Amino acid sequence: MIWVNIWYNQGIYLKKMPKDIQFSIVLPCYNVGRVILKCIEITADTLRKKHGECFEIIVVNDGSKDHTDKYLKLAAIREPRLKVISYQENKGKGYATRTGLSHCTGKVVGFMDSDLDIPPQILGTYSNMMEADGYDCLVASKTHKNSVINRPFHRILLSCFSRNLIGILFQLK
Repeated sequence: MIWVNIWYNQGIYLKKMPKDIQFSIVLPCYNVGRVILKCIEITADTLRKKHGECFEIIVVNDGSKDHTDKYLKLAAIREPRLKVISYQENKGKGYATRTGLSHCTGKVVGFMDSDLDIPPQILGTYSNMMEADGYDCLVASKTHKNSVINRPFHRILLSCFSRNLIGILFQLK
């Protein structure tokens, strides 16, 4: 066993983790409150079915202003495969993702949003595809033609507008 630091604003907590981590998943989060508990639970159940106890979930709390940190402390007590990194200043999703990735020890590493927009159960399917087809990387895309995402119409409209505006501003195809 090796010791892993769990960072909180109030101090450092240590957990034992197995040396043979097969899969690491990073969940950057910002103001996800209660949904983070469900996300961690579903993610852990999915990974446990595939990898036994040889996985880790790394949640990076990117300066949430709600009670996300409180729920993460509770989750860290409940879930032995969970690492939590938390800091007070919001530094953006990219920074949170990179921070989490730098703490991964798994042979296979992934990241996904923690808001349950993409169901964590998809990790099992992706893991199987990577093994069967020899993929080095798989990306869950809400914009892929075969994606089925249930979102309110105003979110679809806002996403479409944002993507097009960014494409125009940065001359992207």
